[in-house]
Amino acid sequence: MSLRSQARDFKLNTRPLYILEAELFDIQQQTKLNKDARNRKKRLEQVIIAKKYAAMKVQEKINKALEDKKKYVDLPE
Repeated sequence: MSLRSQARDFKLNTRPLYILEAELFDIQQQTKLNKDARNRKKRLEQVIIAKKYAAMKVQEKINKALEDKKKYVDLPE
């Protein structure tokens, strides 16, 4: 992976997910895409998928930690 590609990916990864999804939606609304737009669309799709997967995994870890804490808490009966 080139330095330019890494810099581009880093810049996309720091942006909020809703902004990336809005940009992808705008690109998808175009009827004809040039090469730059096709590449941008592909890169946006990859970053969005990675961010959603990471958020899902974080949520799973939070839920697991909460379940583990619930086991050790004495609940009043």
